[in-house]
Amino acid sequence: MHRIGSCSALRVLFVGLVVALGTCCDAQLQAGLTAGYRYCSLKESGSEWITGGTHGTTPYWSDYEQRSTGFGPMIGAFCTFFGDAKLACSVEVLFGNRSTGTSHENIFGSTFDTTWNIALIEVPLSVKLRLAKGFRLGLGGGPVFISSYDYHAKAVIHYTTQGVPMTEVSEEHVTSKAGMAAIAVDVHVGLSYQMKNGLVIQARYLYDATDLNNDPLVNDRFGMVELSVGYTLFGKRTEP
Repeated sequence: MHRIGSCSALRVLFVGLVVALGTCCDAQLQAGLTAGYRYCSLKESGSEWITGGTHGTTPYWSDYEQRSTGFGPMIGAFCTFFGDAKLACSVEVLFGNRSTGTSHENIFGSTFDTTWNIALIEVPLSVKLRLAKGFRLGLGGGPVFISSYDYHAKAVIHYTTQGVPMTEVSEEHVTSKAGMAAIAVDVHVGLSYQMKNGLVIQARYLYDATDLNNDPLVNDRFGMVELSVGYTLFGKRTEP
């Protein structure tokens, strides 16, 4: 499930775009719109209390790690300032989804299927160094604001009671973002190419520098590959 936005998030995006475009009277600035898709990889690690129960084991703490992957769309606006021919700085306001899903089986044969769908606003800040005509290497980071959170889990639990094999199916659906951090920080590295017609093609890798989960026993961090195409509406359409 992909959801592009709430009204408040779109208002923030619109205000950011207006501010960016309003500053483009300077010939060394460019601003426009961008859209793309991201490949998301979520790494979750933590500790869980294994109660034993019908398995006949002694309760104990167990460390775990699981990964899930998926795709999500993004839309937004960008503004780039060209300091000189070699150096540029840019700011973007991106709204989109981070969506992943995974399935794993534990030592008792129980299976767990989980899906994540997090809607958020990202504000990447980048320093862009010119490598060749049209090509720039971007380095930076920025805040991530989580606007909504949707988590769905389905468990098929296998256990034995009094020697008789049993199967139990359980489901959980959580839409509250109380367990997620309201703001996080990510870092990124990428490559962009500016075409003569005002198009900007960009690819980059982002990684969460801070934990997205408020639970002290759980650590959730995304790694993402983003591909996007932007179009310059105001300011410079070519590099200086």
